[in-house]
Amino acid sequence: MPLIRIENLRIGMLVEEDIFSTYGSVLVNAGDRLDERSLEKLRLHNVKFVKIIDESETRDISSIVSEISKSFSEEILEDLTETYTEKTDNVKNIFTHVSDTDDQTDVDTDQLTDITDEIIATVGDQKELFKYISHMKKTSPSIYTHSLNVSILCDLFATLLEYPQKKKQELVLAGMLHDIGKAELDLDIKYNTLNMDKLDSDIMKKYAKHPTLSYRILLDRGLSKDICLGVLMHHETEQGTGFPIGAKWSQIHEFGKIIAIADYYDHLTFSGSTRRDINPFAVIKILERIQYDKFDINFISAFLKQLASYYHMEWVELTTGEIGQIVFINSNDLARPIVKIGNALVDLSRERDVDISKVL
Repeated sequence: MPLIRIENLRIGMLVEEDIFSTYGSVLVNAGDRLDERSLEKLRLHNVKFVKIIDESETRDISSIVSEISKSFSEEILEDLTETYTEKTDNVKNIFTHVSDTDDQTDVDTDQLTDITDEIIATVGDQKELFKYISHMKKTSPSIYTHSLNVSILCDLFATLLEYPQKKKQELVLAGMLHDIGKAELDLDIKYNTLNMDKLDSDIMKKYAKHPTLSYRILLDRGLSKDICLGVLMHHETEQGTGFPIGAKWSQIHEFGKIIAIADYYDHLTFSGSTRRDINPFAVIKILERIQYDKFDINFISAFLKQLASYYHMEWVELTTGEIGQIVFINSNDLARPIVKIGNALVDLSRERDVDISKVL
């Protein structure tokens, strides 16, 4: 049975385990039914959670699951998976075409941005897109899936920052092509920004070349200066600890700053040879912790606020086992929203020992 918060306990509930005071004395025995006296005793001893058997006063979990499933379309998921797979193959073909020095035909930039547009159009709503992609991503990650994901995230940024159409198109293109040099160097997706310190020295030297090689490939193809600089600088950091040139702060092109966030987010959530599902609030917590060292604070703040807002009114499971609904996003602590559980409002920014374990 899940732990029940003290505010949600009711007279008549059946206690599953002995409840002890901080001094080791038994406050309530396993098998006892709660009454007014035992509830008061628990409050006086500052007991926060109780494991119970009788949950008749809390909302039936099956009805919550049913409600969630109604908002999720298997048909849309199937369409998205099919479109995503097709567009991943398109990205692979584009990498081959663009990096081919013998092929002198122009790069069709409209065709490239159409790839991202068609992915988004399959779902129709950016908020829903995040949800569906997290369910869909069960295929093996590759440089091509990663590039597609980063272009989608760049599209989100362009919308968030209200970029005009031409600038939006260029940012999306830069996001899609940022790792084209990695394909040229035959570097697998497992060599990503999150585990570079574990690479052997030969691989690291090879890896460090890919932004410069990507830049040269795109420059030779006549792509715009903004696209080329964004690609060149997507591994630079605000503190100047990045590569290939060690640029920092105002020296870094804004496309490079945005792609850096999109690149890191995708590696953290979806990419890598040992990809694991990770809930968005855990991601937010990680990015908040490292934001001042790695990222432009304005861009990362806007992104995290938007990401957190997508999960307003979503159902979540807490580390206590309780299930509730996010009713308020704390703007000063985005990873710890207010969750409604039964009749109680639980402010996770105040209850530091409880986290969101997953979004349902």
